[in-house]
Amino acid sequence: MFRHVTVAQRPRPNIPNREKLFGSDCIRL
Repeated sequence: MFRHVTVAQRPRPNIPNREKLFGSDCIRL
């Protein structure tokens, strides 16, 4: 299950490259 969380909703101090790429759509871990 993927967490559909946008970067605008959840700003993190340390954002990995994955969240930078998929952050706008969904965060895939």
